[in-house]
Amino acid sequence: MTSDTHSSPSSHSPQKSLRPVRPLTARGRDEPHRVASPLELFFDLCFVVAIAQAGLQLAHAVAEGHAGEGILNYAMQFFSIWWAWMNFSWFASAYDNDDVLYRVITLVQIAGVLVLAAGVSRAFDQHDYVVVWLGYLIMRLAMASQWLRAARAAQGPERTMALRYAGGVLLCLVGWLGLVVLPEHARAWVFLVMVIAELCVPLYAEKDFTTPWHPHHISERYGLFTIIVLGETIAAATVAVKSGVDEHDALGELLPIAAGGLLIVFAAWWIYFVVPIHGHLRTNQQAFLWGYGHYLIFAAAATIGAGLEVSVTEAVGKAHISTLAASAAVTLPTALYLLSVWALHARHYKVGIAQQLVLPVAALLVICCTFLGHWAVLAAGLVSALTVAVGVTLTARMAAAESGAGSNGTDGLTETRKVPGSTRCWARLGAMTVDALTDVAGVRVGHATRAGDGWLTGTTVVLAPEGGAVAAVDVRGGGPGTKETDALDPRNLVQRVDAIVLTGGSAYGLDAASGVMAWLEEQGRGVRVGADPLHVVPVVPAACVFDLGRGGTFKARPDASTGRAAVEAAAISGPGVRVREGCVGAGTGRWSDS
Repeated sequence: MTSDTHSSPSSHSPQKSLRPVRPLTARGRDEPHRVASPLELFFDLCFVVAIAQAGLQLAHAVAEGHAGEGILNYAMQFFSIWWAWMNFSWFASAYDNDDVLYRVITLVQIAGVLVLAAGVSRAFDQHDYVVVWLGYLIMRLAMASQWLRAARAAQGPERTMALRYAGGVLLCLVGWLGLVVLPEHARAWVFLVMVIAELCVPLYAEKDFTTPWHPHHISERYGLFTIIVLGETIAAATVAVKSGVDEHDALGELLPIAAGGLLIVFAAWWIYFVVPIHGHLRTNQQAFLWGYGHYLIFAAAATIGAGLEVSVTEAVGKAHISTLAASAAVTLPTALYLLSVWALHARHYKVGIAQQLVLPVAALLVICCTFLGHWAVLAAGLVSALTVAVGVTLTARMAAAESGAGSNGTDGLTETRKVPGSTRCWARLGAMTVDALTDVAGVRVGHATRAGDGWLTGTTVVLAPEGGAVAAVDVRGGGPGTKETDALDPRNLVQRVDAIVLTGGSAYGLDAASGVMAWLEEQGRGVRVGADPLHVVPVVPAACVFDLGRGGTFKARPDASTGRAAVEAAAISGPGVRVREGCVGAGTGRWSDS
């Protein structure tokens, strides 16, 4: 998935790695053991200082009855913090060389966010954005200089991409100046226009070349930032509860809020990290949607803390709002968090309608808790905890059904998606070896089966590890139906295959291979044929069996969507899983005596 010219710092010579200033060249997208660096962790902690300041001002604004104005100001402040953090994180995933100059420029960015944090209260109270803009200016100038360093070390489309980034960052800085010089009534429109402009910069910059960001590293960075934001939420709520107890002796009124808030934050952590997401981050299309969508997750997580402060303030009689409004300050961001995590994370791994509905239904129930008066926060916390319990129970039942069926030689776990009437099947590891292709490290197998309503056919995909696998073929019989098997001839250029397709449908069914190729192309897997990591041609040999008309309809045969369903089933399955055998996949409509 990465260009041959993309080398990781670990591949540099020791002499070169000791130089204080080195070329800022791209790292490998498939670099092993890639984790967040100490500098990145320090970077995150300093950015959360600014988030905490914005959250404190939001809590004060809401408690004083200025919720609309406070939310608008908070959205503006939070976007500037989040956007600078996100741009750095994706850049670092692709280009971090950890030399002296890179570290110094990163520290300058940290200084910029601290300046921004110092101006948050003035922006809220006096609508004075000079200090905020100055902090953003420092951060973004540092980011532009990093892109110019990358452009200097790059060539061709990669250089163009880096220059587009640097130019886009600098142009947007000029646009943000409107928050300082334009009248107050025009600033909301300036903010909206500039948000759109900022979001378009990466889309334009990477339209011809994709930065080699590392999926595992990016998912870890976002996860760590989520943890830090949730930790700040707990800290803010703790300070609020302590102040309420010390100043107003209101322990009885505050205990339900404290308990509910703690349950909400614990559940928020559990729900976010219940599944790893890096396997979903393959293409820029997936990554941009996921990365941009985290604005809602981060903002909602931080706003929960502000809402808990508001609830505490209202409980001790110091807020100028109703109990309903104070409750909504907690329940609404909690519901937004649940829906955002479901949309960006959970839905990609949920199996069946019951699992898919858990988080959306929980969000609705949390909103309903708003109307429970002083018990609203505690009720929302109990709903959040129950959501985790339901999710764990459904997963355990699925695993139990799978384990029981696995003892009979089948996986017992099915999911229907994308192909009407098709079934994608897989199972989890039950022993160290399962006497199947999946005993080979990295090899996975997936089926797509269609039976009933005139159908009796299917497709099976053997998915090779990333980087491909060596394969061979022996074609026999008087009427073989194959595709791309000549690529396996050792005299030819291709040395590895990315997947193998076995399908019903006779020669028509070979079209299933095109669906597999399309999926592999989206993952950037195949023979590199261009500078962009996604310019690949997947190698997918295919063979078919004759089962036309076996289900009653001659034209009921596998196509590209069937192949895609099978390869997705293979990708979802874990390493070393059992492979379902018998009348499934390519063997669905095959007669043993034909």
